[in-house]
Amino acid sequence: MKKICIILFLILISVFSFSESENLFGKFEIGENVVVNDKGEGDLVVAGREVLIDRNSSRRVIIAGEIITIKSRSKELYLAGKHVTIDGLVEGNLNIMAKNLYINAPVGGNLKIIAENVIISQGVIISGDIDIDGNLLVSKGAVVKGNIYYKEKLPVIEGHVMGEFVKKTEKSYTYERHFTFLPFKLFSVFYLFILTYIIFKLKKHLGEDRLERYLNNKSLILFKGFAGLVLTPVAAVLLFITILGFPIGILLILFYMILLFLATPIANLIIATKYFNKINFLKLLLSSLVLIILISLPFIGWLIKLFLILLGLGSLIDRFRNKMI
Repeated sequence: MKKICIILFLILISVFSFSESENLFGKFEIGENVVVNDKGEGDLVVAGREVLIDRNSSRRVIIAGEIITIKSRSKELYLAGKHVTIDGLVEGNLNIMAKNLYINAPVGGNLKIIAENVIISQGVIISGDIDIDGNLLVSKGAVVKGNIYYKEKLPVIEGHVMGEFVKKTEKSYTYERHFTFLPFKLFSVFYLFILTYIIFKLKKHLGEDRLERYLNNKSLILFKGFAGLVLTPVAAVLLFITILGFPIGILLILFYMILLFLATPIANLIIATKYFNKINFLKLLLSSLVLIILISLPFIGWLIKLFLILLGLGSLIDRFRNKMI
């Protein structure tokens, strides 16, 4: 099992570093660290851990990554990441899901944002409305020409807002948000499908083997998944306390991250095996689409996501344990 995880990890890194490909819609790039500094006329779709867009003038930019920096002039942005920085002019709309967002350049259109913390820097001009779900700070010297629609927390305003403050109470807001970030959902389908397909090609009978084990030991597999999910980080923290245990703790965390990375696609393969007689390219794509729709559902989506993680993680731990015995 350990060898399989290492091989999968290396192959995934290689696949995600295959770099750039041209398509009818524009450019598509995947990699660990992606830098785009050439001009394009179509759409730009990028996925990577750290993404930098510089000197690019694509029509629409769609990015998923951990650290995203936009330094170029853009027409329309759809971004999903942990830390996002906008240093280049955005001519049109800005649509973002992030943990921390820093807007250091003007935006000509509307902003739709779901984030923990958003800072609009000094001197920045926002020409349209701001629709925010999270904490918003409009710094001194910044100007918002449109309205600010907030969900719960009143924005902190040190600059100037020409429009009104409107608290969102409409029930349709949740559904509107899902449609706004539809490109991210489509990317999630592609991402899950690619991972599942790679695993399937490497180990074609893995789904059948794991499905049989799950059907015979449902509670045990899910319990192993829960135990692995909760106890592994605790064990790693305890190892960090001692000097000799520190490197082991690092390796344990890395191994834990790899298992979590593989858990959902493994669960996807198991479910696809259960409902389809013979697995192929299109059936895995359909399975990926259905799962992304299910985990995107309001109220119950997180439960479905948790089940997938427990199923995949429990199956991996069960297989690893059987190999060790």
